[in-house]
Amino acid sequence: SESFREYGDFFHVRSVFNSEWYNFVVPKLQNPKDLNINEINKLIEVENSRGKKVSFYINKVFVENYRDFLEKYGYKLCGDEIYLLKNLETEEKIRLPDGYGIDNKYDLKKVIKVLEKCFPEWPEENKYSMMYEKYKNNGQQNRLFETMVIQFGNEIIGAGSISLDTDLNLGYLHNAGISEVHRRKGFHTTLVDKRCNFCLEHGVN
Repeated sequence: SESFREYGDFFHVRSVFNSEWYNFVVPKLQNPKDLNINEINKLIEVENSRGKKVSFYINKVFVENYRDFLEKYGYKLCGDEIYLLKNLETEEKIRLPDGYGIDNKYDLKKVIKVLEKCFPEWPEENKYSMMYEKYKNNGQQNRLFETMVIQFGNEIIGAGSISLDTDLNLGYLHNAGISEVHRRKGFHTTLVDKRCNFCLEHGVN
């Protein structure tokens, strides 16, 4: 995020990205009737004028209370997020067919081309990948960043990233995809296993 600001009855999360998937009004209140909708509308107008699309991010506990309220103001369900947690115990053996390899050395431009094809609905993949690469190279306190790629000969056919927080003992897998012609061969699972092994190598389980 670029900024995180608290108002009386909601938070505003502002991202370096422009899409509605990253810029949020996050209500604190269980009952939307008590929200200061005028203040929220003014904030959204200002953000829109700056090129930022804003959406509501609703806590799962509140979501049924907010459904009619949001529809009244022209909002609809854009998506929801579910996270799976895996406790890691032992490293997985990495197996790939002949001709394929996995590595953390790559040409970033080639990686971005693959991921842009995997996520055509995400217009800021290039910006996201470049920013992530900066974190990988520069690091952050108590955090490690890595990207793994699967290659077929000299061609990159898939990639997946991971960020580790050693203080939280947590690894977060994200931004992973496989080129369409190479799917259904277990490569995405291989990327998961390789990144989980990376966690264990750094004491995160």
